[in-house]
Amino acid sequence: MSIKIFHPGNSALCFETEKSKLIIDGIYCSDDSIKNVGMSPMPAEYEAMIKTETGAFSNPDMIAFTHTHTDHYDEKEVSEYLAANQEVCYFSMNDSRNNVPVETAEAVEVIRMKDFELFVLPVRHLTVGDIVEDVPSCSFLLKYGQENYFIGGDSHLDLEVYDKYCGVLGCKIKYAFLNAVQIASGFGQQFIRSLNPETIVIYHLPEKEDDLFNYYSFVRNFERKCSEDMPQYIVAKHMEWINV
Repeated sequence: MSIKIFHPGNSALCFETEKSKLIIDGIYCSDDSIKNVGMSPMPAEYEAMIKTETGAFSNPDMIAFTHTHTDHYDEKEVSEYLAANQEVCYFSMNDSRNNVPVETAEAVEVIRMKDFELFVLPVRHLTVGDIVEDVPSCSFLLKYGQENYFIGGDSHLDLEVYDKYCGVLGCKIKYAFLNAVQIASGFGQQFIRSLNPETIVIYHLPEKEDDLFNYYSFVRNFERKCSEDMPQYIVAKHMEWINV
């Protein structure tokens, strides 16, 4: 069985395999305050899935977070969910509530679950406008059988990052989930060329009416200027499954 991937919105991703379900950055701000950082609140339909533990949020084996900015993570909602679902595995950088065994492989921390491995790649946060590097941040590499998926989060991705983690990133990447800044920046494009994924999935975009920082213009510029010498790409749509 190939992996199935659902994209609720922002940077949330639900990976479902034959035996496991992993949700990354899947509980984030649900009110309009998030629009101040140019992102959109959780869709009401998806928020209901979390509350009722149905749909994409039914029976996850693990929830994990790249970092704790509100467009990726909501402290109140996460705490309530963990209290009510103590059997669910949890990982966030430097969080005392982490309840999964972390091993080391190829000089990188890795979490092994049922039929997948999740490699944790600490990388500093992008600097965008007034957003500063104020929280621990990471990217993830998800390995499922022979398939490998890179989840960029909001990491500052450049050649130094690739060289540091080339032991795990040297594998063939099927999908690389990258945000608008990562694909638009010169250093990000150098990283992408080294990573050389089969497909770039552009994600972590707001609804167009909430696009305070013109992220969609970054995507359009990438399409016009850079797409010819880059891997193929798709733009992830909110509340839809990604065709793998």
